[in-house]
Amino acid sequence: MEAYFGPPKTMGIALSPNGKYIATSVPNKGRMNLAVVDLGARSINVLTSFENFDVVEFEWVGNKRLVFSLGNVNEPRNGDHQRGGGLYAIDRDGANPRVLTESVATQANSGRFVYRGLSYLGPVPDDESAESDDVLALSNERSSKIMDVVRVNTRTGRKQLLTTQVPGEVQEWVLDHNSVPRIAVTHPSGTKSVIFYRDNADSPWQEIHRAELGRDSFEPDYLNFIPLAFDFDNRTLYVATNQGGRDRAAIFKFDPVTKKLGDLVAEHPLVDVTSGLRFDLDKKKLVGVMIDADRPVTKWLDADYARVQKMLDAALPGTYNSFTRARVGGEKKTLVIARSDQQPAKYYILDDVKLTLEEVLSTNDKLGPAQLVEQRPIIVPTRDGKQIPGYLFLPKDYKAGQRLPLLIDVHGGPMARADFWGWGHGVGVTEGQFFASRGYAVLLPNFRMTPGFGADIFTSGLREIGRKMSEDKEDALAWAVAQGFADAKRVCIFGHSYGGYATLAGLVKTPDLYRCGVASMAPSDLRLILTSAHGDIPQNEGGVQFWEAMAGNLKTEPDFVDAASPALHAARIKSPLLIIHGEDDVRVPLEQAEHMRDALRKVGKEPEWLVVPEEGHGFGKAENRYLMYTKMLDFFDRQLGVDR
Repeated sequence: MEAYFGPPKTMGIALSPNGKYIATSVPNKGRMNLAVVDLGARSINVLTSFENFDVVEFEWVGNKRLVFSLGNVNEPRNGDHQRGGGLYAIDRDGANPRVLTESVATQANSGRFVYRGLSYLGPVPDDESAESDDVLALSNERSSKIMDVVRVNTRTGRKQLLTTQVPGEVQEWVLDHNSVPRIAVTHPSGTKSVIFYRDNADSPWQEIHRAELGRDSFEPDYLNFIPLAFDFDNRTLYVATNQGGRDRAAIFKFDPVTKKLGDLVAEHPLVDVTSGLRFDLDKKKLVGVMIDADRPVTKWLDADYARVQKMLDAALPGTYNSFTRARVGGEKKTLVIARSDQQPAKYYILDDVKLTLEEVLSTNDKLGPAQLVEQRPIIVPTRDGKQIPGYLFLPKDYKAGQRLPLLIDVHGGPMARADFWGWGHGVGVTEGQFFASRGYAVLLPNFRMTPGFGADIFTSGLREIGRKMSEDKEDALAWAVAQGFADAKRVCIFGHSYGGYATLAGLVKTPDLYRCGVASMAPSDLRLILTSAHGDIPQNEGGVQFWEAMAGNLKTEPDFVDAASPALHAARIKSPLLIIHGEDDVRVPLEQAEHMRDALRKVGKEPEWLVVPEEGHGFGKAENRYLMYTKMLDFFDRQLGVDR
């Protein structure tokens, strides 16, 4: 249990500009805390000792200082690190700590109702020596409705406003290579987004794109136009778009003056390509694009980088190898990350001159090819003709023709692509490996409303929560049975957050299909999730808009909303149910679990129950994760007849 669900040895990594130090997070005080590795001395210094939060994001400020933010690494995807946040700074030796902005929890506990703060945006590019104490950050301190760009001194806290002229309620910015904000993305009422461009810091803003709302809140402009970054000419803009009749977004060059698309830069036949640009500041060019497909790939546009990739792949066969370069004394040093589905990430330093490759850190020494199984990319056909990607895990001793008990693990969100290829890249991936090691087949299906697989798969989920979105899980089960590895009479469905809702909805919609279900952190009453004073969704206009796009408008079509609320249809549930919740959850308050339990009790059905104090939307403490998965494994074994 500890090997799978305990804290990793390290999590995340950042190479200092001079290549002499590595920042990472390591277990300390029961949480992941910030640490720095001195590559010369091969020593590690733990800088922080938070007990209620994890250090979830960190970046170098020059070579001597770091900034970081807090959160909960065990929240479901899209949990927003609801109790963390903040922006903090500290020297690499642990000296001179400074709170640049307090966490959401600290502000809430002091009685504030609107979070004001900073979030890291990037380094200051005008510092060639990499010794500045300044960073660029986003700030809503001037207005709760506008994210300004500010330059912040991480030692003094002094701020310089860089966006004195804004073309509306800007939420996103793209800066050029001189740190000038040149693209502004606004989200005014009545439209999805309006994007503005200016030639320089003194030029007027000009609209270059407008995405109007369709019948529902997320169509017809899903991934229609996303500005990503400027090229080094500070005029050519890289954008991700599915314009021109494309289903899946790709990256193009774009001229913001003529408003015309240029050359195609990167595309993929399976997934949207909306990020992953790799720039070389010395060469002043775009050198590659990293693409998270069913398996990760990197499209190199530079021969030198392609050469290094070929060399690393020969030295480290069987893993996906990515790398980041730094300069040390005129010699190139390269940080290499090697990982796979059966190999937790290992970090190496490559000396490009001496051609030596030295391992410096690993994320998990307790798991490897002997314990982990293949994470198989699959495509599930739906009854209405869609082809939806997912992943499959089978036990190591599986033999063709065996029909195994099957667990359908539904990801959270649902507007989140939650699971990616490789150990440690999604809660579902960890669960798939763990339950496969206990003899189960585990299926991680995506479904309509999951982003990343094209506009059609995403937008076809609008107004389909508890309806066609549930049918996609049914079709995944039918596919698994047809493939010959699943026993149709021994299937359980489970998940966290939306995945927990999908469990409840599945047990209501098809009461004879699943032997059992586990609903963790699950919404059960959609009226309540949209109106309760105990949760944070009703306080967020975008959150309400999102739920109404999936479930319907509570004011104009209440019956449509109620039809997709499992707690109102508890009498249809036949299968045993385990309900799991955190007592302090504000994304999906405990009342949702209690409402479902009470509805089942009224019809004479008592669910199994696990509520953990001092936990929110995801269990941060390792001992509580062990408790949860021990309970789940015992529940599945009993319901599916697995004898250990």
